[in-house]
Amino acid sequence: MSNVYAVRNDGFKFQEFCLPITDLIDAAPEPVSTQDVMKFHSNNLPMSSWWKPLRVQFRAAEGFSNASIPDICLWRGFTLVLSSDAHKILSSKLEPFGEFLPVHYGSQEYYIFNCLTLGLADEINSQQDIQDGVFMGVKKLAFNEIDIAEKLIFKTEYNRCSSLFSLASLKILIEKEQFKGIVFNDDLVSEF
Repeated sequence: MSNVYAVRNDGFKFQEFCLPITDLIDAAPEPVSTQDVMKFHSNNLPMSSWWKPLRVQFRAAEGFSNASIPDICLWRGFTLVLSSDAHKILSSKLEPFGEFLPVHYGSQEYYIFNCLTLGLADEINSQQDIQDGVFMGVKKLAFNEIDIAEKLIFKTEYNRCSSLFSLASLKILIEKEQFKGIVFNDDLVSEF
């Protein structure tokens, strides 16, 4: 079995990437509905054809004023945000699995990586939490090893595309380059 990890933000020691979804809705062209933008992760909506770089911010969580700006982090739990340095190193590896959307933070350029690759869950070894017919989350998650074997980073419809997952090779590369801001959790269902 290959090592699969859930990609998570590294706690409060790094500032949070801030881009209101309303800014994204306002930037979308007329034929793209508000609902499509709101659920761009689960709709697997490509945006690079109409994307215009937006201004973004980073903010420390209350009580964590010493938090630094990450090299790489999550936005909304299902997209990566990369600094220019991280983008230079990782773009060729990640590009087959999604698209890069440039944004501006002050005078610096960052990139949102919109993952467009899906991985199949191993439904025999996975379990959703359904209560009164409503999806509440996932209790247990495993992946179809054959399907994900060549997918460096991916989402899964099994959890409504609400998280990013990666193979060990991405974890190794990011740790080798010493990019800070995310962690790789082998607990695939925990939010932290």
